[in-house]
Amino acid sequence: MDVKGAIDSGDAAALRRLLSEDPSRADELIRWGKCLTHPLHYISDMLFAGTLQKGKNCHLSKRSFRAGADLNFNKDGNGETPLIGAASLGAEDVGLRLLDAGAKPELEDCSAKPQFIGLRCLGRIVSSQG
Repeated sequence: MDVKGAIDSGDAAALRRLLSEDPSRADELIRWGKCLTHPLHYISDMLFAGTLQKGKNCHLSKRSFRAGADLNFNKDGNGETPLIGAASLGAEDVGLRLLDAGAKPELEDCSAKPQFIGLRCLGRIVSSQG
């Protein structure tokens, strides 16, 4: 099983094993259709798509955080951080856990808008001052 398979199946124990063997896999991009996405963003994608059971996302996110996943990962500078992905996909639990774990809401997305604008949909108002 790989990281994508562990997330797809909601198997936090398998993800823990994979990441304990190689923590760098916490930032290993996942191919999803034509996209390459960060595992933390992929969790939000799967919640939005309805293929990941709500509640399993918390354990999967926690395993990724503990392995040292880059909370502010930004592929090629396009602004699609895990936090803005969670906000735009309505993955409130993932977004709030990212904030609690230290994700930076002041980073700008690809439209040059600070992420905190999108966080209103997560039920938490934050300022660019942190």
